[in-house]
Amino acid sequence: MIIPKRFENAKYEDVPKNIQNLIKDIKESRRGIYIYGTCGTGKTHISYAIAKKIEDEKFKVQFWSLPELLRFFKRDFDELNKLKDFQNSNFIQIMNYKGILIIDDIGVEKMSEWVEETLYAIINKRYEDVLPTIFTSNNSPEELITRLGDRIVSRIVGSCDIIELSGKDKRLN
Repeated sequence: MIIPKRFENAKYEDVPKNIQNLIKDIKESRRGIYIYGTCGTGKTHISYAIAKKIEDEKFKVQFWSLPELLRFFKRDFDELNKLKDFQNSNFIQIMNYKGILIIDDIGVEKMSEWVEETLYAIINKRYEDVLPTIFTSNNSPEELITRLGDRIVSRIVGSCDIIELSGKDKRLN
């Protein structure tokens, strides 16, 4: 996993204890975590610290910013559409991924039918296979419904522990 320079020093000790307790049991509980709060409350920082901890413990983890993941899939689909070789696509690899998946910034994407179908496919597959996914968002689950619809949010809420982070924007301090 490649960690951006800004988050190289993310430490697991900085992760709130209630989230650490959920991470400790994530392999057994198979429940994900939905972390939300206003801008700058440390959601991405916490997520990178979690990813590093999970990787240190020799578990499989992938970290994706949702807009980046969607661009990756779109480019992949455009290219593979020419080749008609979807079985080797990155989308299929994510769909079949059995490790812990971290999706940062869900709810910031520009909604389209393609985005909705793609998100639904990934989230539903992980929901059905009882695979833990960690999400971060600026939106509460209730707010996310207006962005993504109740089918997607119902699966997120049904498979995740919900954690709200509060506080001031740390980027402005």
